[in-house]
Amino acid sequence: MMSTVLANVDNGFPTKRRMHTKGGAEFVIQSCSHIYSFEDDSTKEITPQILTRINNSLHEMADNALRIICLAYKDLEGDEDLTTVDERGVFEIEKSGLTLLALVGIRDRIRPGVKEAIQKCRRAGIKVRMVTGDNLLTAKAIARECGILDVTNPNSLIMEGRDFMEMIGGIVYSDGPVESLEDGSISDALPQHSPKKNDRQETIGNPANFNKIYKELDVLARCRPEDKYALVLGLI
Repeated sequence: MMSTVLANVDNGFPTKRRMHTKGGAEFVIQSCSHIYSFEDDSTKEITPQILTRINNSLHEMADNALRIICLAYKDLEGDEDLTTVDERGVFEIEKSGLTLLALVGIRDRIRPGVKEAIQKCRRAGIKVRMVTGDNLLTAKAIARECGILDVTNPNSLIMEGRDFMEMIGGIVYSDGPVESLEDGSISDALPQHSPKKNDRQETIGNPANFNKIYKELDVLARCRPEDKYALVLGLI
């Protein structure tokens, strides 16, 4: 999520400031309380019925392999806290009171030769996995389109990075487990008295679960840096 605060101008004079926000749809929509109507230039409260329509649109766009960005805004009174940030890097002011403006779908075309390359890998006994920051539905659609997702395998696994880390028990070091941080940092979570990371043994917390998961894992979505690191660590 990223926001910019600009001053509105009326007849050449600055008036109230407005915060313009963009980001992953599932995150920004959680902060929206209203939606802008282009039909009558008004804002409406997001009711359960409207939220259902929004979610239906999100699912339809994601099923068509679109990466979805949400655009929203918030009019400011002037005394808001613009400095407090949580552990994920989200400002407190971004967490509520936004007005949903639009959903934008972005499509990255599969490059020529990708499908054929994946088929060659399969014939050679190489399993191709998708590790991406996209949301689960979009990642699934793209994986299906380029041939990564094995639709013939009833045990095929598609999961998000957080669930993956929880199921495999995270990363464990020689002096104990290290919590994953929201910003993707692993080393920053280490106690101050700990030895350097390169001097320590790293293992998967639950290797038995890892061995069950990785064999059938086709898509790892909403993947953070430490999720990727754990996947590679478990494979080597």
